[in-house]
Amino acid sequence: MYKNNRWRYHRTRWNLEWLQYWREEYAEEGYASSLAGKLTFFHVGNGDYLALDLQYDGEPPVVYWDHETDEITLLASSFSEYLSKMTELGCIGAEMWQYECFLGSGGIETNSDAAQRWKAWFQSFLSLQFEAAKESVESLFQYILYHGEVNSREVSALQSFQHDEILHHVWKRLPNSSREESKVLCMIVGEVVGKDAAVWVRKLWAEPGTINPVDRSYLTAKCLPIEEACQFIVNYVEESKGKEIEGYEALRHLSALESNHVITWLEKNCRLPATDGWAALFAISKPSWDDLKHWAELATRHRLTIIHALEEMIREQNACNSSQLKVYGVPSKKEMLEFLGRLHDSEILNTKKAIIRKIVEQVDKIL
Repeated sequence: MYKNNRWRYHRTRWNLEWLQYWREEYAEEGYASSLAGKLTFFHVGNGDYLALDLQYDGEPPVVYWDHETDEITLLASSFSEYLSKMTELGCIGAEMWQYECFLGSGGIETNSDAAQRWKAWFQSFLSLQFEAAKESVESLFQYILYHGEVNSREVSALQSFQHDEILHHVWKRLPNSSREESKVLCMIVGEVVGKDAAVWVRKLWAEPGTINPVDRSYLTAKCLPIEEACQFIVNYVEESKGKEIEGYEALRHLSALESNHVITWLEKNCRLPATDGWAALFAISKPSWDDLKHWAELATRHRLTIIHALEEMIREQNACNSSQLKVYGVPSKKEMLEFLGRLHDSEILNTKKAIIRKIVEQVDKIL
């Protein structure tokens, strides 16, 4: 469940149907008044526009219109200049936050310090190949941070270096890392260094610093003994949220444990709706056959949690082709089907009955 997120971006593309000239009378009650005299040619995707300012006598400049503030920002003195600068910067995107660090008084700047650093990074990203990067820990870190992934290939390459050296490079980078980079660095520690980082991870609970609490929970689950890790994380979740613990918050912190220890805690704390993180946490916590039978005899919130947890297991397996999510210790397929049949007959809502029938159809995936 602890996954690295990819950047969301809008591609630069054109569509003749987006062309629209904004006359002054189009602006009603002040809305889009600053678009008067401009030809919009690109829908950014967040409600904003790129436009040509036709109020100029010469070649019209390219401007950015913000739909929330009705403000106009100059991007380039002409359409050809806009295309040239965007190409030089590697097509950075179309939203204002993607332009901001490159903007000057004359629009997009390609020779500023920020632009030079970006182009150097982008060129390194294009030229640095894995086979060359894995020759040194420095270049391997650079490669991993560029790509934002710590898969089996990267883990295998990192295992050829000493754990102390890996930790040194992590600690060196963490203070100046973005949130995404920090997450990747923590994944390196969790997947490669493991228990050898236990002393440092314990210090994170005494002196948290700037590390994201979810990253700290992940490191705790990966680097400390399971009972100790569970205690640290459970205490944090309970103390930070009090009596009203949110399912998704519990999922973010406890999912990395991937341990049946969490099931005991869930029995007391899960609430309805079960789909708000509770069922997903149950599914990833290695539930046993005894857990299923026990929870089926408890309250409605427990019964619905196991129904949606089984549904979650099958959905994840279909999406990721993974065999990690399953029910442990089931005596036989026959007994599982009989259990699901009883669960089906006890349900009142047809929507829940339909979910159970779908589980029955694919039950082999979770045994």
